[in-house]
Amino acid sequence: MIRHILPLLLFCTLTAGAQQRIATVDMQKVFDGYHKTVQLTRKLEEDKTQFTEQHEELVTNLKAEQEGYKVLLESVEDRAISEAERTRRTLEAREKRERIQKMEQDVISFGESVTARLQETSNRMRRNLIDEIRKVVTAISRTGGHTLVLDIAATGINGTPIILYSAPESDLTQQVLDKLNEGQPRRSDSSPGK
Repeated sequence: MIRHILPLLLFCTLTAGAQQRIATVDMQKVFDGYHKTVQLTRKLEEDKTQFTEQHEELVTNLKAEQEGYKVLLESVEDRAISEAERTRRTLEAREKRERIQKMEQDVISFGESVTARLQETSNRMRRNLIDEIRKVVTAISRTGGHTLVLDIAATGINGTPIILYSAPESDLTQQVLDKLNEGQPRRSDSSPGK
């Protein structure tokens, strides 16, 4: 944590002679309140639901195949069947077992690939949204003559807030949210994503 604060202290010390205008933004509040975050979160949830349904279908098919295999194995033990029929059923059971093993691997692979794909999509969307937010923060800060903007929601490694106090008049959070959500219907606090 000290190594993160040290550059900030060094910057403040080096520029002490110049007039500093420091502002704050609650990035978590901005991110959560940005209309695109809500839209993209809904899209990710829809994708996750669709993938879950596909996964459940694969698992259901696998269970049905496993049940068929158990029945087939039991039929191999039937004393009333001929040796030729027993051999045929044994070969069929072996083929079914191989199919089941492939299906099990397919279920595992599907789950892993979907998880990785959803995580990558989520990370990419988050990066893009943060880039958009940073551009708005930069524009507002330059217009307001601020030389430094800090994230008031940031926490250190041990979970404690990095910024312990900030004067309310230096907070740009609402300005940033207003600019990002310009032209969008105003959301109430009970809306999803709040």
